Amino acid sequence: MRRLFVSFVPILMILFPGASAMGDLVIGLGLEYIPMAKLQYTNNPAADYEIVDNLDWQARGFYDFGNGFRAGLLFDIYRKRIHPAPFTTDDLSKWGIGLVGDYGYGITESGNTLLVGGMETGYGELTDEELSSSKTGGSIWVSGLAGVRFVLTYNIWLELDYRLSWLEFELNGSFPKKYLFSGSSLRLSLEYPFGSETDGKEEKPK
Repeated sequence: MRRLFVSFVPILMILFPGASAMGDLVIGLGLEYIPMAKLQYTNNPAADYEIVDNLDWQARGFYDFGNGFRAGLLFDIYRKRIHPAPFTTDDLSKWGIGLVGDYGYGITESGNTLLVGGMETGYGELTDEELSSSKTGGSIWVSGLAGVRFVLTYNIWLELDYRLSWLEFELNGSFPKKYLFSGSSLRLSLEYPFGSETDGKEEKPK
């Protein structure tokens, strides 16, 4: 995970040349809590299953424009073992990559606390392994978010977001089914600005 976390830096330097000279690169590592996802069987609705207490690890990298706006990349990983029926075990693994854009509005004179709003969109794949069989489905996803970001310690920011997402995976085969990850979730993340000269303080947008 640490290698994935650090890999955002060269990627962002390519996307936004000159950013490192201005100290506007930000990387973050977060944990998203998804209260409930759903497994739906296309031909047998009575067997539908609720997947509760899901955790999704996320790494993010941004270019901060210095006026409250940021843009960057997101990568997430999810794994969970479920038992949708007696004597049945499915191992789920999911990954996704996407684009992120958000805006932070300072609500204190110091600029150390910001209200945050943004959008995220990308592509992900989910693999369902059951016994010796494996099925994979892909999907585009879209999320909106609102939250708060504030200085935790020197140059470390903590952000808490409420996310509302649309994400569905359809797996075809002898027993077609869908995994629905759409709905509400909470994300807690830590962020570190590289080369920042603000000593943990972000300029309040005018």
